[in-house]
Amino acid sequence: VEVPGSAELAKESMLLAPLRSESRVIGVVVLSRIGLDRFSDDELRLLGVLADQAAVAMENARLLAQRDRHVRELAALLDISRAGGGASDERDLARVLAGKLRAAAHMDACLMSRWDEESGRLLPLGADGRPLMGPERDLAAHRTLRHVLLNDEPVWLDPGVDDLEPAELSRLHQLGGAATLLLPLSTGGRVTGLVELIAESEGRSFHEGEMELLRTMASQVAASLENARLMRQLRDAAETDLVTGVYSHRHLQDRIRQETARATRAHSPLSVLMVDLDDFKRINDEHGHQAGDRVLRAVAGALRAAVRTSDVVARYGGDEFVVLMPDTDAQEAERVAKRAKEAVAHVANPMPDGSNVHVGCSAGLALHPRDGRSGKALLRAADAAMYKHKRSRSGSQGASSRELAQMPASVPVGTGPSGGG
Repeated sequence: VEVPGSAELAKESMLLAPLRSESRVIGVVVLSRIGLDRFSDDELRLLGVLADQAAVAMENARLLAQRDRHVRELAALLDISRAGGGASDERDLARVLAGKLRAAAHMDACLMSRWDEESGRLLPLGADGRPLMGPERDLAAHRTLRHVLLNDEPVWLDPGVDDLEPAELSRLHQLGGAATLLLPLSTGGRVTGLVELIAESEGRSFHEGEMELLRTMASQVAASLENARLMRQLRDAAETDLVTGVYSHRHLQDRIRQETARATRAHSPLSVLMVDLDDFKRINDEHGHQAGDRVLRAVAGALRAAVRTSDVVARYGGDEFVVLMPDTDAQEAERVAKRAKEAVAHVANPMPDGSNVHVGCSAGLALHPRDGRSGKALLRAADAAMYKHKRSRSGSQGASSRELAQMPASVPVGTGPSGGG
């Protein structure tokens, strides 16, 4: 199209040609000439050819840029997927994934939280670019957070554009950001947490394609974190005794193998205490197994409170417990054993008939390497010492609860390898 010159245009003539790509106009090319001379037919044809070539070149450049962007996006998704499959601890994984998501979004920081629906709180999980911000947050004071989590919908918070709630503005200032993108972590149709992507400078925005990509990445992150959480629950279920809440027999076997190997390698002391409740069967027979389970839980709690944080309390089976004491010599193990016996004897266990029952216990110690070098040998030696203790006090089984609590708390110790060490 040729536009004749005019006085208003300073006697300028223009030639306009559409840029077409596959029957679609993607732009326009304009030639201008000072004066009123018309463009020649050759110039018209030449401009048409150049316009077609320019349209092809521009479309190819656009497609190449789009392809490169898709490659980067796929690489980011693959990176997140690989990171999700390479870690099992939820917090460690959250920290790694926060870094991946921050880099993919070209933001300055990323924080992740898990949503505890029962308490209505956000629990800090992992962060990159900022320290992990605690403590837990109550959603009652955060209307926008509730909207994101309940509606599974991202929200861009920019104080330069929006009027933010005081809690949101305070949070943004605390994080040192100019704006933040709130992304729900959702998997399997359920929102499980929140991502906060922080921009330190103003003017950041997201086009529709970017937002869709970030939502896809957030869903992948949510699935990885949920898998890690479920794996941890399964591990805890395998390692924890369901009745008492202390470690299970399986965990004890794994741990005692590790500790005996470490004690042998480092020439460090290791003690094993076996505890068996006295006349526990009578409680089950007279008051029922539910009452018996309550007694076992109370005994387990008393043992955990009596020993040190470095000690491992496990249910060995039935009414037997084991306390594994790394880096503990005979003298210190005796003190721990005495506290454990006294703690068990002093627990008042309420029964369904309104009575309170005190349960005594027998105990035996085994020391590494004197009583055995393997976990199996140490457990056998502690068991033998415990039964020796039980036989020595069999005459006191009819004692009152007060007498049981005041009984001497010395604990027999194994006297050497009991075979198979």
